[in-house]
Amino acid sequence: MDEIIDRTLPIIDPHHHLWHQRAVLDRLPSGLHPFLDNLRRHPFYRLDELAADIGSGHNVVATGYVEFEESN
Repeated sequence: MDEIIDRTLPIIDPHHHLWHQRAVLDRLPSGLHPFLDNLRRHPFYRLDELAADIGSGHNVVATGYVEFEESN
Protein backbone atom coordinates (compact mmCIF):
# COMPACT_ATOMS: atom_id res chain seq x y z
CA MET A 1 0.00 0.00 0.00
CA ASP A 2 1.19 3.51 -0.74
CA GLU A 3 2.26 6.02 1.89
CA ILE A 4 -0.66 7.93 3.42
CA ILE A 5 -0.27 11.59 2.45
CA ASP A 6 -3.69 13.01 3.38
CA ARG A 7 -6.09 10.91 5.45
CA THR A 8 -8.97 13.27 4.56
CA LEU A 9 -8.53 12.99 0.79
CA PRO A 10 -11.36 10.81 -0.59
CA ILE A 11 -10.01 8.08 -2.86
CA ILE A 12 -11.91 6.11 -5.48
CA ASP A 13 -9.91 3.04 -6.43
CA PRO A 14 -10.72 2.69 -10.15
CA HIS A 15 -10.77 -1.10 -9.90
CA HIS A 16 -9.46 -4.06 -7.98
CA HIS A 17 -8.95 -7.72 -8.75
CA LEU A 18 -9.49 -10.58 -6.35
CA TRP A 19 -7.44 -13.59 -7.34
CA HIS A 20 -6.27 -17.01 -6.26
CA GLN A 21 -3.68 -18.18 -8.76
CA ARG A 22 -1.64 -20.84 -6.94
CA ALA A 23 -2.94 -23.50 -9.32
CA VAL A 24 -1.49 -21.74 -12.39
CA LEU A 25 1.85 -20.53 -11.00
CA ASP A 26 3.79 -23.36 -12.63
CA ARG A 27 2.29 -22.45 -16.03
CA LEU A 28 3.25 -18.76 -15.93
CA PRO A 29 6.07 -17.70 -18.25
CA SER A 30 9.03 -16.09 -16.53
CA GLY A 31 10.32 -12.57 -17.02
CA LEU A 32 7.67 -11.24 -19.40
CA HIS A 33 6.06 -8.67 -17.14
CA PRO A 34 6.66 -7.32 -13.61
CA PHE A 35 3.08 -8.28 -12.69
CA LEU A 36 3.96 -11.96 -13.12
CA ASP A 37 6.79 -11.58 -10.61
CA ASN A 38 4.35 -9.91 -8.22
CA LEU A 39 1.83 -12.72 -8.77
CA ARG A 40 4.49 -15.28 -7.85
CA ARG A 41 5.22 -13.40 -4.60
CA HIS A 42 1.49 -12.93 -3.83
CA PRO A 43 -0.45 -15.77 -5.51
CA PHE A 44 -3.71 -14.66 -3.95
CA TYR A 45 -5.47 -11.41 -3.16
CA ARG A 46 -8.82 -12.02 -1.51
CA LEU A 47 -11.51 -9.96 0.13
CA ASP A 48 -9.72 -9.97 3.50
CA GLU A 49 -6.56 -8.50 1.89
CA LEU A 50 -8.65 -5.88 0.11
CA ALA A 51 -10.40 -4.98 3.39
CA ALA A 52 -7.02 -4.63 5.13
CA ASP A 53 -5.73 -2.35 2.37
CA ILE A 54 -8.88 -0.21 2.41
CA GLY A 55 -8.73 0.03 6.21
CA SER A 56 -5.03 0.91 6.31
CA GLY A 57 -5.59 4.64 6.86
CA HIS A 58 -6.37 5.84 3.34
CA ASN A 59 -9.82 7.37 2.87
CA VAL A 60 -11.08 4.91 0.24
CA VAL A 61 -14.72 5.79 -0.37
CA ALA A 62 -15.41 3.54 -3.37
CA THR A 63 -13.88 0.94 -5.64
CA GLY A 64 -14.85 -0.97 -8.73
CA TYR A 65 -14.72 -4.75 -9.08
CA VAL A 66 -13.39 -6.68 -12.05
CA GLU A 67 -14.26 -10.36 -12.40
CA PHE A 68 -12.13 -12.77 -14.42
CA GLU A 69 -12.63 -16.44 -14.94
CA GLU A 70 -9.93 -18.54 -16.56
CA SER A 71 -11.12 -20.58 -19.50
CA ASN A 72 -9.40 -23.78 -20.56
